[in-house]
Parts: sequence; C-alpha cells; structure tokens
Amino acid sequence: MDIAIGNDHAGTSYKFKIIEFLKTKK
Repeated sequence: MDIAIGNDHAGTSYKFKIIEFLKTKK
C-alpha cells in the first residue's frame, strides 16, 4: 500500500470500514 504512505489515519479508517462491512455481511 505505497499509496497510503503519509496518510496512515486514512488507511486505518479504511480498514475499519472494511471490518465493519464484513461484520454486517455475515
């Protein structure tokens, strides 16, 4: 994820949204 360099907060937020999405998908 070279694109995420310099923007760790956005990367973390994105991962969090993915986790929430997977939770709701079950």
